[in-house]
Amino acid sequence: MPIKTRLAVAAITLLLSAVTPWVSHAAQTDMPAAARDSSRDLDFLRGSPWHVHNRQLPKRLAGSHDWVEFDATDEFIALPGNLGNEEHYRTDHWKDFVSVAFQLYNPKTRQWNEYFVENRSAPGVLQPPVTGGFTGDVGHFEGQDTYAGKPITVRTTWRRLGPNHVTWEQAFSPDGGKSWETNWTMDFTR
Repeated sequence: MPIKTRLAVAAITLLLSAVTPWVSHAAQTDMPAAARDSSRDLDFLRGSPWHVHNRQLPKRLAGSHDWVEFDATDEFIALPGNLGNEEHYRTDHWKDFVSVAFQLYNPKTRQWNEYFVENRSAPGVLQPPVTGGFTGDVGHFEGQDTYAGKPITVRTTWRRLGPNHVTWEQAFSPDGGKSWETNWTMDFTR
């Protein structure tokens, strides 16, 4: 092989080896969670406690448009072994209310499972999980549950709007995802 060809091949190889990690990382941020390692997708929630402004429909799946607004605090703590997060949500809107959630990463499925437990409507009962992950700055999670004795699909959506601004939304579907009613929104700032 002529010297010019060998030098050109060496230069291209060197260039590709320098660029490939950057391209790989950049491409991963927009890949669906199931196609990449998404074990760090919820790390952004950790750190200083969040101030949370809530909007909630007390009467769900009833055609109500009477929203209630209230404030809360929320804190996310890393679980050992990179298992995920433990969340502590508190508000004075309901007397002595506290909610704890676990966001657990499953490396086999590359998805997150979010479990909730609180001391108001179902004290001490771990709710069925919502499962999903992030594509870019938006995380979609879904799961099956019941509401007022009827089966529903629950969808939660996280949106990263910046390092100190996040939103979360919960919606219920009584018909397997054909229609949705958003019944709770949270605006997180710190």
